[in-house]
Amino acid sequence: MKFFARFAIPIALAGGALLFAIAFLVLRNANWSVVPALLISLVLFVLATVGIWYMADSRSSHQVEIDAYTLQAEQQVRAVLKQVQQLRQRSKHVKDPQTKALLAHVCHDVEELLRRIRASSPTSLLSSATALDGYITRMVPLVEKYLDIDAYRRYYEDPNQKLQEIHAGFSAFDRYLVNSIQLITKGQDLVLDVDLRMLEATQYKRLV
Repeated sequence: MKFFARFAIPIALAGGALLFAIAFLVLRNANWSVVPALLISLVLFVLATVGIWYMADSRSSHQVEIDAYTLQAEQQVRAVLKQVQQLRQRSKHVKDPQTKALLAHVCHDVEELLRRIRASSPTSLLSSATALDGYITRMVPLVEKYLDIDAYRRYYEDPNQKLQEIHAGFSAFDRYLVNSIQLITKGQDLVLDVDLRMLEATQYKRLV
């Protein structure tokens, strides 16, 4: 059923086209003129296409909405991960080992946060990925600016101070990522604690 639901539109169009061709040939062989034969065949094409689509795609309207949301969320996640990859590539040119390590943590923490949200709260994946996309979009030019300041220090006033400020911005963003992951794990720890207490209770009480 999943196969037919996935390819419902192509299957419906193919079935409708086949019926259109058969109807047109039959009507022409029955000496109908071209225009009426085309009109009747077109009506049969539309009816057949819609009918086959309804039969092939057996998903409920709610499931269709869920599938559309999931697809949109995954597209947004891929957009974020693409920017993370760009950030990872640019961070390789950073000379300061602490800043380079910090950017590596940022990239890893973004990926880990998305993974944990997908696993624990998939209904918030789209909004979370959209928010992260905005943050990462601002991170990439900051890395570019950091590299430019570090490479052309004499063109900037107090370059060390500017580099420290950008580093502090990277650090603040990573703290936000880590705090978000900790909130997720905290919720999971609460569930784990409840499960453990229930397991301990079975040592003293019979369920039946």
